[in-house]
Amino acid sequence: MNGVYLFALVDPDAESPQNPNISQYLHFLQPGLTFPSTSSASAASYPATFNSAPIVPYTQPAPPTFSTAHRYIALLFSQPSNFSVPANFQPYNATYRMFFNITTFAAEAGLGAPVLANYFLVSNQTMTANATTNATATGTGMPIATFTGEASSIRVAGLCIMAGAIAAYAALV
Repeated sequence: MNGVYLFALVDPDAESPQNPNISQYLHFLQPGLTFPSTSSASAASYPATFNSAPIVPYTQPAPPTFSTAHRYIALLFSQPSNFSVPANFQPYNATYRMFFNITTFAAEAGLGAPVLANYFLVSNQTMTANATTNATATGTGMPIATFTGEASSIRVAGLCIMAGAIAAYAALV
């Protein structure tokens, strides 16, 4: 993958899937993502590099206790050389993340359709708000796995993380 990309992670189910009154919640917005050429990396792994500070730093998924599972949608866009954050989206930062609209953001920033996308589901069944999250990861072309833990960081270590679920983005349009 040649070029520069922008990575976004949104929760269209905030506050809950039954009451998405603060949707979309922006979990991560990172421009300046590059991948090494395939000739300098193994075919199984394409470590990514972020060449700029995040617009909105990563925050972990943390659905409310006993909420139905939330969809977390990861999107990768080709970033134009003249990219800048549209004026309507300047207020988004580490403390203001609610009511984001990835479709409008992509259109106003001139990003076009995503080049890759994926999603995963997270629900909190712990009786402890925003502590440990039980999650079931689902996606296209990858095995389904259940895990217990806390997603306190994110690494874009390979294209397979986002490949295959463009339909999740289409559902937002």
